[in-house]
Amino acid sequence: MDRHATKVDVRREEAVLIAAVFLALAFGFAEVSILAVQRHVLGHFIWTPGPFVWMTPLSYLMFFAVVGCLLSLVAILRPTWTSPRSVTFVLVALGTLSLLSMLRRIHPLALVLLACGVAATMGRVVAQRPTAWERAYRRGTVLLLTLWVGALGVDLTKEQVEGRKDSTSAEASLPNVLLIVWDTVRARSLSLYGYDLETTPFLEQLANHAVVFDQAISTASWTLPAHGSLFTGRDAHELSANWLTPFGDEHRTLAEVFGEHGYRTAAFTANWAYTDGEKGLSRGFDTYVDHRITIAQVMLSSALGQLVYRWVGGIMVTQGAVDFLREIEYVHPFPGRMADRRLAADVNHEFFNWLQTESSRPFFAFLNFMDAHHPYNAPEEYLNRVGTGDPHSDAYHAAIALLDEHLQHLFERLEAANRLDHTIVVITSDHGELLGEHDLIGHGNSLYLPLLHVPLLLYAPGRVPEGTRVLEAVSLRQLPATLIEVAGIDAHLPGESLTDLWLGRPRDIASPILAEVRAGLNTPEHYPVTIGDMWSVTTSRYHYIVDGLGRVELYDHRQDPLELHDLAQDQPGSLPADLETEVQAAEAILRAGPRPLPTTDRAH
Repeated sequence: MDRHATKVDVRREEAVLIAAVFLALAFGFAEVSILAVQRHVLGHFIWTPGPFVWMTPLSYLMFFAVVGCLLSLVAILRPTWTSPRSVTFVLVALGTLSLLSMLRRIHPLALVLLACGVAATMGRVVAQRPTAWERAYRRGTVLLLTLWVGALGVDLTKEQVEGRKDSTSAEASLPNVLLIVWDTVRARSLSLYGYDLETTPFLEQLANHAVVFDQAISTASWTLPAHGSLFTGRDAHELSANWLTPFGDEHRTLAEVFGEHGYRTAAFTANWAYTDGEKGLSRGFDTYVDHRITIAQVMLSSALGQLVYRWVGGIMVTQGAVDFLREIEYVHPFPGRMADRRLAADVNHEFFNWLQTESSRPFFAFLNFMDAHHPYNAPEEYLNRVGTGDPHSDAYHAAIALLDEHLQHLFERLEAANRLDHTIVVITSDHGELLGEHDLIGHGNSLYLPLLHVPLLLYAPGRVPEGTRVLEAVSLRQLPATLIEVAGIDAHLPGESLTDLWLGRPRDIASPILAEVRAGLNTPEHYPVTIGDMWSVTTSRYHYIVDGLGRVELYDHRQDPLELHDLAQDQPGSLPADLETEVQAAEAILRAGPRPLPTTDRAH
């Protein structure tokens, strides 16, 4: 009798595990199907890593394996608790709730009730013919595992093929080009630009051997359109890139240009949200590394993993952190998907691993560092170095100090590999950050200068004059044309090259320095961008802003660098003559563009 009971228990444990594996893979591939429809049919962002076809089912399998093991343990200790009906209810409820959580506009309680209803119905069905369902689970598990292995194999084969792309050989005399973006770093917080605390000591040393632009202005106050401009030389309004629209293929990119001239091209980006391959920026790169392939990333690659992340985070987060997040009204413009974040050391490591794979051709590489993007990343030692007592500001500036140190490590390794003297290096940012100025926190919410004024340093031994500071205001959209000219390749991208500014050559009339941000998503009412699209013009002295209602703000940032006094309130409709010319030129450009121009309330 005891021997028979043991045999039944073992069979029940096995049945529980098989059910867990089958349902994990079934729900995993169900989510894959949903994501595929969202991305390829509806054209929506899915905020999930590129290899989600195999990572998402694996994520479910990892979580369901834990639940299955627990249920198997219960089967040993309390056999009557693990009937086919109860096991099915638990597993199906968990999987269904995960899939339903992708529906953002339904109350969580309604999702739970609906998931329980589906699970109860499925449990009753299984209870009617448990043996038949067990056989179906076994056969289905073999089929789905085969499908999963095939998906993994296709992804690995694809990576190997992409890694062997043939390319025209480049001239040996052509330099390497390294474009470094410190995501979310504003110029105002760098000691290179006069910040009181020593946030960028290495950048200050490097400035003695480079050209530094004191008034570099980004084309947008957030990531995707700003990177699009850096890659194409186009203003933000010329690009399709928006909050929920990817960077399109209508314009050539730097990576494509350099690739056509025999360069091997690679990108290593830490901004998983808006610079991953899904958002369109990977075009032209032979190698594009955006998401980490780690256990944590696999777990976060499913709706179930995201649910567990939020549940655990909700339990573990301190009340102080909750109060802080509420205070700054931190709102993501995208659904709350999180990823295993890549840090500065990871980006450097991956870049140098790639660099060692071939040395016969020059390279064009793009590195995005996200440590200074909220939530800011820096160890305690950096907080002690730049701390002032304001936790939010201190964390941001500590992250910048960390980036500066990792930049030094990168230069040291390039020099040790005998690559530095033959490499053009650009250090810049896509946009800045507001730390309470104008009662705002974060970015993408307005067009004030802390969001637009970014660092720009060009290091190119023997190709640019050392220790040069350019005082004139410039746009980041001018960088692609500049890199092409400094590298000495026969190609063209829009924008006026910046070389004239240090060579003393006569310049044609430059285009106005435009910056733009489109109406925000899910933003608080007090955000200026909530009203509608905004645009601005910056000159070496003035900053002119138009909001979605056509209202104007005007600041003399030379005399008023914190933009505290709005000159537009003093003399409505009146502009200095040189600024009037720039504004009229900007309005003409925007009117001819693909999106409507907010009407200003000033008289011409």
